[in-house]
Amino acid sequence: MAMEFVEAIDLEEALSKLSLKKRIKVSCGLIRQVLDGLQYAHDEGLVHRDIKPSNLLVSQDGEHLNARLADFGLAKSFAESGMSRISSEHEIKGTLCFMAPEQIVSSREAKPVADLFSVGATLYNMISGQQIYDLNDHKMPISTILNDGPVLFRERVPEAPSSLCRFIGKALAHDAEDRFGSALEMRAKLRVCPEI
Repeated sequence: MAMEFVEAIDLEEALSKLSLKKRIKVSCGLIRQVLDGLQYAHDEGLVHRDIKPSNLLVSQDGEHLNARLADFGLAKSFAESGMSRISSEHEIKGTLCFMAPEQIVSSREAKPVADLFSVGATLYNMISGQQIYDLNDHKMPISTILNDGPVLFRERVPEAPSSLCRFIGKALAHDAEDRFGSALEMRAKLRVCPEI
């Protein structure tokens, strides 16, 4: 199998050097590219199940940054949700701080909307430099995720634009039906956030 070679930059380091305003702009631009790739995967019937910053390959072409969604090692067909043998019934597949609640409960039942939660968690992390959950209070991570939910983005980044806070809040909604309906819709909403 031949694959494209991507000379990736250290995304975390690159973002840490930017002002908040520039970090927001760059992060949102990269996430829009990720959502393009994710929509393609979803159209092909695949759910990624492990979207996080370290699975984004970001390369630089002059002044422009290009993002590619990588590591489809946990991807599965959501059309066969619950029927494939890729995940056993009680097995957690993914990275806890980027996983939707329903994916933690049943990784084998994950649908595209779980990926959209992960995209929201990734954007949150790229801008704030922090995870969506506060796991420093000796609670078990899974109980924190399922019962307490994410720390509000506004608490992590008080200067963030209101439209961005609303966008991330919707992306990280506990109930799947309260999130964006597709990667395409999520991308469109991110593009029109007036303060970004």
